[in-house]
Amino acid sequence: MSYWPHRFININIWQKSTALALVCSAILSGCANTKVADAENIHSQAILAAAKSQQTPQQLLAESRTLADKARIDNLGFFAPLHMQQALDSLAHADRLINNAQQQTTVAKEAIAAKTFIENGYKNKALVEEHLKPALQQIEVLKQVDAPNLLPGDYRSSIDDLTFIIKMFEGGQITEGTNKQRSVIAGMINLEINALKKTHLSDALAFREKADDADAEEFAEVTLEAADKKIAEAQRYIETNYRDRLGVARQGREALQQTKQAYFVALDAQKLVKMDAAAAEQHVLRIVGALQKVAAIMDINELEANTFDMMADELRTKAGDVKQPKVSVSALGEASAIESEQIEAIAIESFDMETESVEVTDLAEPEITAVNEEQVIAPTEESATTSSIENPSQDESTDSDLLEAEKQEATLQN
Repeated sequence: MSYWPHRFININIWQKSTALALVCSAILSGCANTKVADAENIHSQAILAAAKSQQTPQQLLAESRTLADKARIDNLGFFAPLHMQQALDSLAHADRLINNAQQQTTVAKEAIAAKTFIENGYKNKALVEEHLKPALQQIEVLKQVDAPNLLPGDYRSSIDDLTFIIKMFEGGQITEGTNKQRSVIAGMINLEINALKKTHLSDALAFREKADDADAEEFAEVTLEAADKKIAEAQRYIETNYRDRLGVARQGREALQQTKQAYFVALDAQKLVKMDAAAAEQHVLRIVGALQKVAAIMDINELEANTFDMMADELRTKAGDVKQPKVSVSALGEASAIESEQIEAIAIESFDMETESVEVTDLAEPEITAVNEEQVIAPTEESATTSSIENPSQDESTDSDLLEAEKQEATLQN
């Protein structure tokens, strides 16, 4: 009897994800930091600065508002959420008192405090970009594999875990926060793997379900078992070679092909079982006609009448005799030269990319340093190249195949 490895493995996927989440939760256990390390000092210094300032409270407040607008554009709320919140709170306090003549000193003090919190927030951003660079790059990888849309809950959890560490930085715990980065990246990598599985195996699993509905266990047992093995193989490959984007896409296509075959074989096998002699004869003639059409398309003379196996062998033999277009030596030389230029261009582009600074909102092809729970994994040049492939294309015929499958199934039921 056939088995259901995809169900078993899917359960394992989420068990693995849950286990990693628990590990991260244990490592990040305790209350998150909620205070900027030098908040009290900032307010104290703001009082002194307000007393000495030559600017009016209105001017100071306008200046701080402009700086806050720039900080929003620079995504400071992510890189220094506590600093940004403190600044916004100070600005809100100043806004409430701006028309109170008796509170102008407080307005000036709050405006200066807001400006200082934002300036220090930029310093925290620099620390985050320096010490948490691998985690920031892994976020970009998650975006490349469409994790925010495919698995939004898990993606939000990953961002929350990283924010936990960033808040530690704001509280002055730089070393402690950096040390916790490893476990957060391990969870992000697991999310990357799950997103790849959802992208490249969803269609195959959908056809696997349809094969079950078509009683493939009874009418296509061997084919179904082969499909199940291929799904399991594809999942294992993604888990161990997730940065090989081309290989992952190939595994997904092969799994889809196997499960589609199991489904359609089950449909045709049921027809054969239910056929009488006349229907069986017409079915055989349709297959012979299909083989003849293939021969005609390949400019091969009509196949000799024979068994299906013999006709297929003849088709293969004659197909091998079909002459392929010749390629001139000069054309090969030109192709080689073009390829060399392309390779050189890619190498130069890769070198230039390595010199660019890291920006969370604008990373074209980050240098990935993947971390699991035990060691830092430095990707190869090949994996770095393939990691830039976002959401490799699925079998374009999937939708039409599903529609055709539903029509055949409806016909079978009638």
